Amino acid sequence: MNKRRMKKDNDFGHYRIQVTDKSERKKHYGVNGLEPIEAMKMGLFTYLEYIGFLKGNIIKYVCRCDYKNGIEDLYKARDYIDYLIDAYKKKGDLND
Repeated sequence: MNKRRMKKDNDFGHYRIQVTDKSERKKHYGVNGLEPIEAMKMGLFTYLEYIGFLKGNIIKYVCRCDYKNGIEDLYKARDYIDYLIDAYKKKGDLND
């Protein structure tokens, strides 16, 4: 079972559920310590591509939670919702 703890994301002031047992993390999700989501934020995707990616993952994890990973998928969806909120706030696209 994954060990979990709350971790504050200092850039935006929200909290994330983090897996604390690093052996549980899949090695193919990062290269040289850079996770794909961080590369996307740094310009790998355009703004609209990034927003679409986030929305697609939110839909995916919410829709599959009853059939695959349950609450774990809802935590993942929540993480992507947080990324989406952060992206909108940085761009100033939505009212706060």
